[in-house]
Amino acid sequence: MYFLANEGLGQPQPVCEAAAHNLEKLKTSLKMFKKETEKTYSDPKRLKNLGSLVGADAQDLADRLADYVEGGCCEEELKTLEAQVQALPWTFQKASGTKVVRVEKFVDVVAAHRKLIEAIRAAQRIARSHLRCDTSSARRVPAAPPMYLTTKLAESPATVVYVRPFDSAERDITESDAAHILTTLGGPSPWQPYLQRNLAAYQKTLPAKPIRICNASEFVRAYSRIFGESPPLDAQGFVDRRNGMMVLKEFPSGNRGKTKVGLALHEAVHLFSHPPGKSNQLRATSYGMLDRGLIEGITQVVTEDILAKQGISPMRERWQAYQSLTPIARKFMNSFSPMVAQAYFNGTLRPLIDVIQATWTVRGLQRVIALANQKQTIPALNLIGALNQAPRVTQFQQVFR
Repeated sequence: MYFLANEGLGQPQPVCEAAAHNLEKLKTSLKMFKKETEKTYSDPKRLKNLGSLVGADAQDLADRLADYVEGGCCEEELKTLEAQVQALPWTFQKASGTKVVRVEKFVDVVAAHRKLIEAIRAAQRIARSHLRCDTSSARRVPAAPPMYLTTKLAESPATVVYVRPFDSAERDITESDAAHILTTLGGPSPWQPYLQRNLAAYQKTLPAKPIRICNASEFVRAYSRIFGESPPLDAQGFVDRRNGMMVLKEFPSGNRGKTKVGLALHEAVHLFSHPPGKSNQLRATSYGMLDRGLIEGITQVVTEDILAKQGISPMRERWQAYQSLTPIARKFMNSFSPMVAQAYFNGTLRPLIDVIQATWTVRGLQRVIALANQKQTIPALNLIGALNQAPRVTQFQQVFR
């Protein structure tokens, strides 16, 4: 992968692809900060919150530099990363009467910029002598391949490729196919860095057979034992976090002992959201903040992105229970990227709370949640659009403390 010359980096340069997600996070938070500084009357509290977010994203990128080097990002790739970071909007302007004044004295943001550049340059020095980056001899080691990759014995490590276990989300699976579902979960997708990290740390907590497929009456009883209530009418599965299990209903009805890839993958996404794997929590960490409609929508967005990236054909429309929720969830995620992913996969709610506090009202979020729970797609999309156009500040912490 290369940057083109018209992107401000001169000749095409090798890039550190592993850093792309964190770089995009930092870019987003800087843009939000910059937008606030350009207002005639900036809100000090909002500036402080957004400045803290910039600092956290810069630190997160710095903290992952060692992993990038270990994964094969060498000095040239890190030099490109430095140029990418330098190209972000670190200086700001704002209106002052009839003039535009250049502003550079945001101490926290300036410090975050300086520390990140210093960290990247230190990583460049480390990369020069790292085993994966040493080009002075034949001892250079290829970058570690992503999880669940396979290769033929006759091939060199450089030709390692991912082999998808399925080509259709409508393929039947049984309880014995859990390993293939988890392979797909950890395979190529926009969410792979989050999922691979959670899988690497917590897949070992699962039982030997983490999928259970049961008939409709057994499914209702199992759900009621876990949650103390009947399952939603559209539910085809749920996760039993305390036992590290994905429990699925036979689908279609009468398909004895079987369900579909797309449904099992959806539950696997749930299971490796936060807290990943087996845990003492009944529901996801972000459930209490976002409620069922948004959580199911986000889970299905991730599922569909995995299928699309791996070229796995989706399930037919009439089998997709969350069609009305995915547009709402995707627009919500786009409004607060990457903080939604941090909350969903890492259980880090504070950045999402802070950014909503800085841009939406509590009442606005509650209305979106209510519309999502009711599967009111068009009203929810219109409301999100309106909220994004009219940012306001409120005491968000009073609701979620």
